[in-house]
Amino acid sequence: MNRPHLAAPLAAALAALMLTACGGGAGSGTSGPGYRVLHAFGSGTSPQAPMAGVIEGSDGMLYGVTQEGRNKGYGAVYSVDPASGQLAVLVSFGVNGTEQKPSETLVSDAAGNLYGTTQEGGQGGLGTVFEVDARTHVETVLHAFTGGAKDGATPSSPLLIDAHGNLIGTTSYGGPDDVGTVFEISPQHTETVLYAFGQQGAGGPRYPMGTLALDSSGKLYGSSRRGGSANLGTVYAFTPGTGTAPGTGTAPGTVTVLHNFAGGADGAEPWGGVVFDAAHTTLYGTTTAGGPADQGTVFACPVDGSGARVLYAFKASGSGDGVFPVGSLAIDSAGMLYGTTDSGGTDDLGTVFSLDPASGTETVLHSFTGQAEGDGHRPRGDLLINAAGQLVGTTIIGGADGNGTVFTLPR
Repeated sequence: MNRPHLAAPLAAALAALMLTACGGGAGSGTSGPGYRVLHAFGSGTSPQAPMAGVIEGSDGMLYGVTQEGRNKGYGAVYSVDPASGQLAVLVSFGVNGTEQKPSETLVSDAAGNLYGTTQEGGQGGLGTVFEVDARTHVETVLHAFTGGAKDGATPSSPLLIDAHGNLIGTTSYGGPDDVGTVFEISPQHTETVLYAFGQQGAGGPRYPMGTLALDSSGKLYGSSRRGGSANLGTVYAFTPGTGTAPGTGTAPGTVTVLHNFAGGADGAEPWGGVVFDAAHTTLYGTTTAGGPADQGTVFACPVDGSGARVLYAFKASGSGDGVFPVGSLAIDSAGMLYGTTDSGGTDDLGTVFSLDPASGTETVLHSFTGQAEGDGHRPRGDLLINAAGQLVGTTIIGGADGNGTVFTLPR
């Protein structure tokens, strides 16, 4: 069966933007002091189009993935030296296997091994979970998704590592109703479907997507781009059961909808997932639509589901504000939120913004100026706050060759 690709809207937008990346005159975007393009991705067989953000290893290096470039354009795992901006390719997908198109931010264990997912490839072409050895950089496929009623398909969230060393993530397809799953990969590399999302008519989450959050009890939080009472997406909580998957003879996990997005003044279609502020027992995230201008929102949702609210609604296109937030938010120790928008800003090429959740005050920290200025264009990956307290992110296009950038920006 030909499955609609999770990232079809992203892929279509990326293709259109690649065609126009060289156009336009000099940019007029603005930025605070200290902003710099750390690395601009090259052309030819170089890694290109980093849809995901980067993580900081214990060695201080930055690690990420690209969807394009390298062998047959299947993507790569890379590292960047934050001091020099020098890039090294750790894994080229498509060389020794069929896995391809990594698009989610990596996670690292205590030993420095990297874990991630690909949206395509593997048995049946429905995506994989992979590991990259910290010392040898050898890549191993831990699981190839098979879809159908018993497995997920098309991974749709960055992986988490729980207190027991299990990898936890979601897929946007697969399961009995083909609307997504929550899965676990044990340290022994055994995959278990912990939960399968249900039909539209039931009002539950459908097509989970974006960053997940775990609390100290092991409860998992996330968002779905569809489902809920208006079919405009949800924020949900997953409580693990005493067993694993349905049919094992033990109790499966349960999902509780914490918020149904309604559109209009409310948000709609959250793509970026959630971050957890443990001090205030509150989840924060973004929606790609909704708000008075229908340009997206930043929302807060208490973990008990009470009093979910819009903290900020992005202004109309042309206002200089960002629009269409896609990646996950980052939160610092003081509770300030940071994020990116795919479009908007001075040149309509995207922004980096901060938001004070207490006051709802939003500040545009950087407006991207695109290739004409040697800057990035269209940030879509998750933001990182590194050990030095700087923001680090990626853009899918822009830079000297129009193939994306890694950037840093002081807060």
